[in-house]
Amino acid sequence: MKYFTFKGFNIILIFALICSSFIQAQSLLREVSLSKKISTSNLLVEGKVISKQSFWDAEKEHIYTSHKIEVYKIFKGNLNASTIEILTKGGTVGLHAEKVHPSLQLQNKNVGLFFLKNNSVDTGQFAKGNATFIPSIGAQSFYSYDLLAGTASGIFQKYDNIETTLYNDIYTITKTKYKELKKLEIKKKLGSAKVKNQISGAITSISPTSISAGTKSVLTINGSDFGADIGSVEFRLADNGGDTFYTVLESQIISWADNKIEVQVPGEAGTGNIRVLTAGGGNTFTSSSQLTIDYAETNVNADVLGPNTAYQTQHINKNGNGGYIWQMHTEFNANNAASETFIRAMNSWRCTTNVYWEIGEVTDVDAEALDGTNIIRFDNGAELPEGTLGRCTSYYSGCLENSVDLAWYVDELDIVFDEYNASNTNGTNWQYGPATPIAGQSDFESVAVHELGHGHQLGHVINNNDFMHYRLTEGDSKRILNDNNSTAANDVQSRSVNFTNCGQNSMSAFDCSKIALSVDDNLLENILLFPTYATDEIFIQGSNLLSLREVNFVDIRGRVAKKVELNNSSLQKINIQELSSGLYFVQVRTEKGVLNKKLLVE
Repeated sequence: MKYFTFKGFNIILIFALICSSFIQAQSLLREVSLSKKISTSNLLVEGKVISKQSFWDAEKEHIYTSHKIEVYKIFKGNLNASTIEILTKGGTVGLHAEKVHPSLQLQNKNVGLFFLKNNSVDTGQFAKGNATFIPSIGAQSFYSYDLLAGTASGIFQKYDNIETTLYNDIYTITKTKYKELKKLEIKKKLGSAKVKNQISGAITSISPTSISAGTKSVLTINGSDFGADIGSVEFRLADNGGDTFYTVLESQIISWADNKIEVQVPGEAGTGNIRVLTAGGGNTFTSSSQLTIDYAETNVNADVLGPNTAYQTQHINKNGNGGYIWQMHTEFNANNAASETFIRAMNSWRCTTNVYWEIGEVTDVDAEALDGTNIIRFDNGAELPEGTLGRCTSYYSGCLENSVDLAWYVDELDIVFDEYNASNTNGTNWQYGPATPIAGQSDFESVAVHELGHGHQLGHVINNNDFMHYRLTEGDSKRILNDNNSTAANDVQSRSVNFTNCGQNSMSAFDCSKIALSVDDNLLENILLFPTYATDEIFIQGSNLLSLREVNFVDIRGRVAKKVELNNSSLQKINIQELSSGLYFVQVRTEKGVLNKKLLVE
């Protein structure tokens, strides 16, 4: 059975005939085998992240983060350096930030195995002359080591022994012994023996046992022998189902005492036990009880005001009409099944949280970039990393409020899907719905709702019954919003409609009733439209048309495709040759109200 992992994603629509309540996953990944990862990579190394720095690319369209890696072993490739730079998508530069779901996320002091290929990013003057690489398989390009347990974990794979199982599996494929530059210390496995110096102390309880992530919610950890000096707290990482731990920012530790720690739950945290590491790495304590993360919200991490701090995000009235206008690329728009399914997914969010998203004009813009266009598109060729079904990118701007705090809002959103391919060899075998997928198919609506969830500023959870779960099984679908999804998204929406910072206008609440336009042909009995099935022209006739003001032709996505100002004649002829084939609602606006007529253009 194949599994997928979700990535992030947002989108908009003003109009549709049915307001459904379907929702699904974030960023979706299809598992890539170890042999494929190795064959795709120019360089395979074991190492440790020792520093990181974010920067703009040469065109200032994307933010990347460069991670300096101390190399321990070389399993494949030629390298004449003890350190390398790895560039990943996303990061924070000053008052601008970018989040990409999915993408490889690395923290300082992460140790593990890196699958890399030669750099193709135009970095300008940044990192020039350094040995620079990029992930070869996107988010699946890193196996994280747990040196306390002696294990290694990727998004889909887990190895119970680094030195035997993992190293042997690599050798079976490469037939080459690794080159060691520096010895890696792997401690005794927890459970089989006590780690050195772990003689006393423990986590006795956590409170509460159920909590949200990325919302500044505070968890209290009770126990003994935590020490007087601040150490670190680790939560299970939601992006890979909790196989590895995520270390909280120092600024998220509210208080630290020998018998009690208070810590904000980071947006990356997922359900599972937690771990406390005392200062200097002397002792490590793991909770016996499980912490349940009900939902997670996306944060922007920034060090503009000092120590790296996690900030909550929100939307704004970006388009001046209430929120954001999304635009479908011509290729995506031409795929009726995909575009209609995407609209269903968008309506799930808009009719539940009232997030103000609209669908605008079709565009020939065919790139993910900070370019003023909230794009919905398919990828081109091998643009998306191997195994990636969809990707949502959020671009943020921030401002300094009252010289003491930062406020961050979504400036732009992009979503890209893997192109359709029934053979699933160089693309994805999509089930566009509304039928459910069968074995070998990926559910497009599930991926769309998931990615829109990222665009709504929601993160992953570890809960197989939740569409924000980090992975989706091929042949499965999860389209329905649950109470936790609604609570999380409504929390973000509440901030968005009350946002008054950065000189920006707050988002308006979308009225879901606008999606289903009235088609009451008896609203104004004395006005006629004919024919209702036409190619070149139509007529509007009435005994008294002096009250008529204009006629709007609205397509099934809620977009005004044509607007006509009327004169005082009792019979109006309107040319419709420029309208594309399809169903339209003709809105006849008068002083007394609006008459809606159906028109089918051949």
